[in-house]
Amino acid sequence: MNLNLMPLVVVVICALPTVSAVAQNGLGPPPTAAQPGEGAPARAARPVPPVTIKLLRDNVYAALGGAGGVSGVIVGEKGVVVIDAKQTPDSAAQTIARIGEVTPKPVTTIILTGNGGEGIPGLAAYPAGSRIIAHAYTEKALEKLAAENARNRAPPDKMPNVLIKDDRKLLNLEGVRMVFLHIAPSHTLGESSVYLPDQRIVFTGYVAQARPDFPVIHPDQDGSAIGWMKFMKAFINLDADIYVLGPGDIWTKAQMEQRLAAQQAVYEQIKSLVAAGKSRDEIRTALHSGLNGRYPNYLFSEVAYDEIVKAGSSAKSQ
Repeated sequence: MNLNLMPLVVVVICALPTVSAVAQNGLGPPPTAAQPGEGAPARAARPVPPVTIKLLRDNVYAALGGAGGVSGVIVGEKGVVVIDAKQTPDSAAQTIARIGEVTPKPVTTIILTGNGGEGIPGLAAYPAGSRIIAHAYTEKALEKLAAENARNRAPPDKMPNVLIKDDRKLLNLEGVRMVFLHIAPSHTLGESSVYLPDQRIVFTGYVAQARPDFPVIHPDQDGSAIGWMKFMKAFINLDADIYVLGPGDIWTKAQMEQRLAAQQAVYEQIKSLVAAGKSRDEIRTALHSGLNGRYPNYLFSEVAYDEIVKAGSSAKSQ
């Protein structure tokens, strides 16, 4: 088994299709404040599909549907480990019910891969006293959300109680080996993933998404385009053949390679255009990019441009 990782500390805790690079860049101008009467009409709420459970391999399942992202389900020796808790308590309760259909074992542990609303509010449906594992950066982000009384905050009694500060840590949870990965800032500063080496499965969290056709990076949460590429390279170098993306899509290694290659091409094109003295607007024109109204500040190419310019300015000042 080749984890292609730095030496790991063992912790035992018991109890696409191809899309062209230009199409994926999503580079668009920053948003302007909407004036009265402006903006797209409000969208009708989409119906929430019921939660279903899909066997992936060897007692590892994906809880699909419901509100929010996918929940990973790993049935261990005496209990069940869940990865991310859905967006609502109702969808989390459905997940728990589906788990009960495949095993009588209780849920003992929840692993959080980030602080987004897609996987946090559902914590309310899980038993009190559950072990809740997260990266230290995720805990800090959740504390901030709690202080702001944000809609996607964690319940006060369901904050992380096991913190990971390493970028790679091997865990033994309910007799199952798992590698907690926090390779680099990507979607956000704290975004993390879970790798099951014996099953060759990765739950990527929101580091990887099938839609939109470009990575969504949150610079306001210290996300990074460069870090995203580093994280994706680490995914591809793992001995894995099933990649469960944050929203629930299930990809092959080839699809992961295609997504990374497309964004690397965008990054290199922006880098060349910056070196040639082109402005942001000129680069947007060269990339044939347009405004994406939902993610105007979070586009991979916008964040990549800022990082490339900043790196160039730092190099000149040295």
